[in-house]
Amino acid sequence: MEPLRLASKSFSSRLKLSTTIFWANIVIENLDVKKLYALLSSSVFDEIRKSDEVEREKRYTVSVDIQSLIKENEYPYNDKLLIQEVADCYFKNSNGNYTLIDFKTDRVSEENGEETLLFRHSSQLILYARALSEILPTKIEKILIYSFSLSRF
Repeated sequence: MEPLRLASKSFSSRLKLSTTIFWANIVIENLDVKKLYALLSSSVFDEIRKSDEVEREKRYTVSVDIQSLIKENEYPYNDKLLIQEVADCYFKNSNGNYTLIDFKTDRVSEENGEETLLFRHSSQLILYARALSEILPTKIEKILIYSFSLSRF
């Protein structure tokens, strides 16, 4: 029975590896080097490089008072909201506060793309920043959206 389990593990490992290679090839084939260069040469990425604390794809769960998110007296109960999030990136700034970055792949036009992204995602990011501030030692100073479509923050 033991050899079957080992064979099964081996097959499973090979399957995971081939799946990873398959997805890596798709990513590489669709990689826009100019867009990647725009991100890597940005001043924000330079700040990330210099930071002594950078988190990527960080999972967190916090409980937030709903009343703290809504205008006074509009919600009379003491309920909590459970927020589960994966932060794309946050890092400590040189002044000790944090910057939260959300990477977006939405296709938006050059003319009104920034406004479109803000309209679509600002409420979500404010909520995420509020939740993340519950677990960080200092405040979230900046919230940034990086648009791969626009190649800029």
